[in-house]
Amino acid sequence: MHLLRTRVAALLACLASACAHPTPRPQDSAMPAPPESRYPGLHMQDEVPDMSPAEMGRRFLQLIDSLQRYDQLTLDHVQQVMRLKLEGQRGRPGPQFNVRMPESGWHYAIGFSESDDEPNHTRAELDFLHRDDAGLVDMAAVCALDFEAYHQALLAMGFVERTDLVTYELQHWIPFTNAQGETEHRLMPPQPVPLPYADYSRGDVGVSIRYRPEVAHIESDRRRPCVRRIAVGMAAAPRP
Repeated sequence: MHLLRTRVAALLACLASACAHPTPRPQDSAMPAPPESRYPGLHMQDEVPDMSPAEMGRRFLQLIDSLQRYDQLTLDHVQQVMRLKLEGQRGRPGPQFNVRMPESGWHYAIGFSESDDEPNHTRAELDFLHRDDAGLVDMAAVCALDFEAYHQALLAMGFVERTDLVTYELQHWIPFTNAQGETEHRLMPPQPVPLPYADYSRGDVGVSIRYRPEVAHIESDRRRPCVRRIAVGMAAAPRP
């Protein structure tokens, strides 16, 4: 166990010194202030210069590794390990700590949600959001720690990748032009392509990650996977 902890500490130290990726050129217009009710605990990045997207990710990994059991996941524990004060009402969506990057349009947030009616649905998550479509815009500004960095850190902590939870593309309709020049739709069969989600577990602690290419355009060569959301909570039951 001591050797495993040493490996995890070394990996996190390595991530802390990883080379940063270039930040996109600032936008001409600043992001308008979002409603406080939607973004509690909102901070401008220049107010918390030490809390970069990569630093937030490293602290979230430390939180994950600190959980030996699911029932240790509490708001007090999240705030203590991450050294952050989350603000907002308890429940769902729950207290948050938000950092906004006006120049790039990105903001990233730690959230903690819980429900008295569903005690097994308590979770903490780190989200990377954008004022436009977060599924399409360039992610370089928030991808200093990419999916592979999170993946390797979780494996070093002793988490197991849940291959039983891999989800593949479903059947879908695509348009085509028939011999008469009319547009019709054809049902395509399921594809053996996994969707951009990854799940892990260690005991009853589960982690899920959603990711996408750094640049969404299919012709771009900047295709390394970047994390859009990572969450920790109750491990999912095995899928038959």
